[in-house]
Formats: sequence, structure tokens, C-alpha cells
Amino acid sequence: MKKHDLIGDVRGMGLMIGVELVTDRKAKTPATRETKRVLNLMRDHGVLVGYEGRAVNIVKVRPPMPFKIEHADQTVDAMDKALKAL
Repeated sequence: MKKHDLIGDVRGMGLMIGVELVTDRKAKTPATRETKRVLNLMRDHGVLVGYEGRAVNIVKVRPPMPFKIEHADQTVDAMDKALKAL
């Protein structure tokens, strides 16, 4: 969140994580268009994630069971690159 203003909140439990994307953190304005773009950019970097939420602005990360620290690094790196590209 410190690195990308588009990230409004990060929440989850265990390996299931939701990253809420907003255009304005105070107003919590959903970044629906940007969320769809982030999903496509992350896919281009080899990471498949989904989306959810009423405003379709939450990036849903649900990794497969055989998951290693390298996969976490790859996921974070892909999201970082995607957010920088916006």
C-alpha cells in the first residue's frame, strides 16, 4: 500500500488474499477499470488471479496448494509490475 496509491486495502486469511483497488483511498472509490487491467497484466506475467466485489475492484489471490515462497515472490512481483504499468 505504501508503494501504490491504487491499493486501498489488503485483507484475507491464510493464502486467500483480497487486494482492494481504489482511485481515492479516503472516498474508497472503486477502481473497476484498473482492476480488470491489473488482472490481464498479471496474466501476462504468468500469474492467474481473479476478481470479486460488488464494484469488481478486488483482486482475489487464491494460490494452488503446492505453493512455495518463490511463488509468493512471483505473485507480488507481477502485481507490482502491473500496477506500475497503469
